[in-house]
Amino acid sequence: MRVAFIVKQPNGLYMRFTSVGSCPSDYNMTRKMYIKICKETAEIEANDILDNHLKPFENAIKQFNTDCMTQKEFDRIIKEAGIEVKDGT
Repeated sequence: MRVAFIVKQPNGLYMRFTSVGSCPSDYNMTRKMYIKICKETAEIEANDILDNHLKPFENAIKQFNTDCMTQKEFDRIIKEAGIEVKDGT
């Protein structure tokens, strides 16, 4: 669920309005400034996921099915990841 939205201000710049505080969190942003904020936010979220929310590797093996990839392709990827592959994983 998004807790903020972006609007174009009458002066042509951009505002980020947060529904958490029901007020602007950033305003008078250029397009470049907004993109920079998005990149910084994405990096923070990516680091949080990598540091705190990883799932066990076995989940990928258990949940694999051949709807979008062959078993042979998956076995190759698993082998590259460092798992000894037996016929049919």
